Amino acid sequence: PSGGGMDIEEYQVQTDDWYWYRSSFETRESVWVKRSEVEEEHGSSASSSYESVLVANLLPTGTYNAKMRARNAAGWGEWSNPISFETPENGRCGTRQNIHVYQEIPDIKDRLGDCMIGCHPLRVANSKSCAEACIMRTLGLSEECARCYSESSYCIIRRCALQCINPKAQICTNCNKAKCVPILQKCTGIPDWGLKIPY
Repeated sequence: PSGGGMDIEEYQVQTDDWYWYRSSFETRESVWVKRSEVEEEHGSSASSSYESVLVANLLPTGTYNAKMRARNAAGWGEWSNPISFETPENGRCGTRQNIHVYQEIPDIKDRLGDCMIGCHPLRVANSKSCAEACIMRTLGLSEECARCYSESSYCIIRRCALQCINPKAQICTNCNKAKCVPILQKCTGIPDWGLKIPY
C-alpha cells in the first residue's frame, strides 16, 4: 500500500495447491506473517522493504504458485502477480516417484496398514523385510521410502505394543502419533499433514 514510507505491519501469502489437492488461490488458506515475527527471525534491523516470507509445510518436489500482499497503517496493498517455484526433494520419500504414488493411490493408508499387519512379528520371522517388500510390491514406493514405514511399524511394536493389540483402536493411534509418527516424518521428509499414516 502507498503509505508515505510507513512500516509494513504484516504480510499475507497465498499459495495454490494444485500439486496435491488441486485447489486454487481462492480456496487455499492464507499464511499470515506479522512484522514482529520477521524481526524476531531476522533481527530488529529488518526494514519495511524486507521481501522474504517463510511458507512452511509444503510437499517436496511440488510446483507451487504464490501471491503476496502487505499491510501498513494505510491498509492492505494489492496482491502481487503470481510467481512459480518448485520445492526440492526431501527425506527418503520426498522424491517425484514416491510423491506420485502418494497422489495417485487413494487407499494408500489401508494398503500400508495391510502390509504392516500382515508382516507382524507374530506372523512372520523377519517382519521388517516382509513389510518393506510388501510396500514396494503393492504400492510401488521406493525401497528407502518403504524402509521408513517398516521402521515405523517396528517402533509401534516396541513402544506401543499394549496400546496396539487392536491396531485400529484410538489408543493405538494416540500412542503411534506421540511416539512413532515424529520419527516417521523425519525419515520420510513429508510434512505431518501429508503423511499417510496407516493407523
